[in-house]
Amino acid sequence: MSKNYIDYTNKTVLSIPDHFIHVKTGETQQVSRSVENQIRYHTNNNTLSHLIFSALSDYVNSSHKPTEIHGSNDVLSELLEIKKMLRQGNFNSKVTQQNSSNHFIQEKDLDIKELEDVLEAFGG
Repeated sequence: MSKNYIDYTNKTVLSIPDHFIHVKTGETQQVSRSVENQIRYHTNNNTLSHLIFSALSDYVNSSHKPTEIHGSNDVLSELLEIKKMLRQGNFNSKVTQQNSSNHFIQEKDLDIKELEDVLEAFGG
């Protein structure tokens, strides 16, 4: 059975069910007592909308570890390892060989910052 929390000052209504589907993992979870307590606290202090937007901001901006559901956990884990190695400076700065061919990437062609940005975008 869901419970309604209403912040009349800021015209915010939040219905809390007993269970919800966690959108990052896809698992059904029960609403914890501490979450309910926070919602009740912010409802009583007329800051319910602030709580909601703070939680959404943390959710959207947080760096999260990849989950098994996406099926690419191994790839993302490897990208994370590469990112760690780059940050520690563990790369061959003179020449990097690609696909065991005779094609070489020279140091001047390799933009480490751009590579880190790509790894950040795809690997968290």
